Amino acid sequence: QPGFASAARSWRTASISSAECPRAPARAISDPNPVLRAIAIDVDKGEVFVANDKESADTSILVYNSQFPPTDRIMEPKRRIAGPKADLGMVCGVAISTQHGELYSVQGESGAINAFALDATGNVDPLRQLDGVTPRSTAGIYLDVKNDELVITTEHVNRLSVFPRNFSKDEEAKRFVQGNKT
Repeated sequence: QPGFASAARSWRTASISSAECPRAPARAISDPNPVLRAIAIDVDKGEVFVANDKESADTSILVYNSQFPPTDRIMEPKRRIAGPKADLGMVCGVAISTQHGELYSVQGESGAINAFALDATGNVDPLRQLDGVTPRSTAGIYLDVKNDELVITTEHVNRLSVFPRNFSKDEEAKRFVQGNKT
């Protein structure tokens, strides 16, 4: 089609500034359904903990019963941890310690690690928070029960950082694994 390539090229290079469009959008399109990022299961209590990092569905940790009758309906969680006090950010990893009655979450953008009571619900403060694993872009969390440690994965730098399970606010990693052959 004549002129198609030049029209496509000019469209890609065009930009619109806010001064050119001073009014608010007429509507917003968002998906109210969560994006389920990570999972941990408490076999003893029959609960499934799921990280939801979708801002338009309110980032949260959703807790479901692990056993339920088959259904074609959307199942609502039995409880959720969410809100400004919970300070979940873009929660992208969860782990649990049934022995210590704690739930751990990690934020992707800030690297913060939160510890909550395993039965926490609602807009609750974490029991404790580690301010941020550096470098940022944490992606997952794993509880090493044998060594009583949390292992945090960091994207982009391919790093595993190891912290004590009972970390404090400004704790440094005990060790990390990183390198070209990692």
